[in-house]
Amino acid sequence: MEPSAFDLNFDEAAFPGLAVIEPRRISLRSIIPTSGSLTQIHAWSWDLKLLEIIDLLAASPLLEVVTLEHQSSEHIPRWDEADEIAAAQSRPVTALPNIRRFELRWCGAAFADTILQKLTFPASSSVKLSIARTEEDIEVLESLPNSLSEVLDSAVNLIVNIESFRMATDGPFILSFKSLQSPSYTVRFNEPGDRSMLEPEHVEQIYYSQITGILSDLAEMSFGHLRDVRISLRYFTDSLVMFYLLRAFQKVERLTIRCFSASRVIQALRSNDRFDTHGYPCPALRTLDIRNAEFDPVQLEMTLINRNEWTDQLARLQVTLDKRLLTDNATPAAEGKSGNDLLQNITRLVDIFEGEDGNWTDSSSDTDEDGSEAEEVDEE
Repeated sequence: MEPSAFDLNFDEAAFPGLAVIEPRRISLRSIIPTSGSLTQIHAWSWDLKLLEIIDLLAASPLLEVVTLEHQSSEHIPRWDEADEIAAAQSRPVTALPNIRRFELRWCGAAFADTILQKLTFPASSSVKLSIARTEEDIEVLESLPNSLSEVLDSAVNLIVNIESFRMATDGPFILSFKSLQSPSYTVRFNEPGDRSMLEPEHVEQIYYSQITGILSDLAEMSFGHLRDVRISLRYFTDSLVMFYLLRAFQKVERLTIRCFSASRVIQALRSNDRFDTHGYPCPALRTLDIRNAEFDPVQLEMTLINRNEWTDQLARLQVTLDKRLLTDNATPAAEGKSGNDLLQNITRLVDIFEGEDGNWTDSSSDTDEDGSEAEEVDEE
């Protein structure tokens, strides 16, 4: 049994000079300040209470940095969550105008949604949420707090980062997004349930089906304001999903892809009579960045020729020139052309071609393209 939070009798004490407090396993009710002087709170507990969080933050208008976390996504008490959510409806909405960073790690979607309904953050702030899904949450985006659905649909920036299921230790599915008037949101989702008893092939199947679900759900959104998209994952496993996803990006001007092979993305950027009734793929695209990803220069050339027939040519194309690309007959479709000849053709089809020397991401490795952590929208 997990240890519960305990109370300290701070309720009647005044902390006129207190700026930072870092309780561990202490009830937040015990530290509600009477002076409202708190500027930072870092609280770790096995049993964070919704009403205590709302009341504490409402009593601390000077807060700038808040981090609230359970120990892990697997130890979240839910037995009284419904009652607390219902009780929280009577609390007034509180503005936190000085907040720069707010992080709430490992709670249910309804818990996080109530926080977002009762607290408002400035557009310059960063809000990070870690959502603990349950076995009943089939699709990842079903666990997105309701308050964020409209923000995601009206986002101007979007980052989709899906970590390797072999390497992820803290929730493999991450969305970062920001609308014109909203804070910068980063939402991490865990992998629910115990997969340790399953065969690796079964775990991989579940993982990739969830990736397909995320991209499919995103493809159904309108994204009327979206301009900048970055997608980072190992493989694009479903070509049809990519066709529909890129057709949802009608106003996207910059597309960054980080994966082992960009082949399915390049293919999906091409006009296709079967799918063009849903709109052309990324018709406003100005910059395409597929650095570190393997690509077929013949396929890329054909896609660029196709796109130049129905939209403006790319202003900027960024790729990595792996040594394998520059060998003769680098691809069966090259018809005797050298890698340099193919690249010269591609250069003439875009305004600016940026080819950096380097190596394509090794598909035998389960790291990000350069081992870096996921980027976030407008992070300080």
